[in-house]
This record gives sequence, structure tokens and C-alpha cells, in this order.
Amino acid sequence: MFPRKYFSTLGLHGIAAHYSNLHFPGHSRVAIEWDQIDSIRTYSSFFLPGLFAGILKTFIVEVTSKNATVLKIPFHSTDEQAPVISQKILELIKNFSSGK
Repeated sequence: MFPRKYFSTLGLHGIAAHYSNLHFPGHSRVAIEWDQIDSIRTYSSFFLPGLFAGILKTFIVEVTSKNATVLKIPFHSTDEQAPVISQKILELIKNFSSGK
């Protein structure tokens, strides 16, 4: 569903996402520094671009900064696997943000 040119990265200074405007209008190119993260949540949502691949629901880890910038990390999974994958993403964010 996401070609290789669309991705999320975690680095020394923060987290970044690079997607097309079709996937995330208004949130396609976002970067948030680690010390600017305000909240993180996970949820599932209807995902319009997924219609082309026959995928109606996508799981999303959403990171919001202190200045209300929103970064979304989408992934496709079964309902049973989604909590495990979400937890792994949250652990990666926590480990990177604490410098581990």
C-alpha cells in the first residue's frame, strides 16, 4: 500500500514521516524533535487510499508535538496483531526519545 518512497524514521534528534498528500493531506512531511513530543496514541481508521488495495482499515500510531504538529505512522495488520505492533512502535519511540 505504501511504496518504498513513503516511510517513517526515528533518529538521534527526532521522528519524521514522509508520505504523499494523497495518503495524509496536511500531514505528509512532518518532523518532531524528541523533546517536543506531547502525546502518542494508537487507533484504527478508515483509510481512503487503501480502497485501491482492498484495505479499508489501517492502524495508526499518532504522535502529537507540543505545538500541535501531528505525525502519523500507518501500518496494516490483523486486529489480533495490531496491539503487538503498536506496542513495538511505542517502545521504539520511547527508546529513541530517551537516548537508549
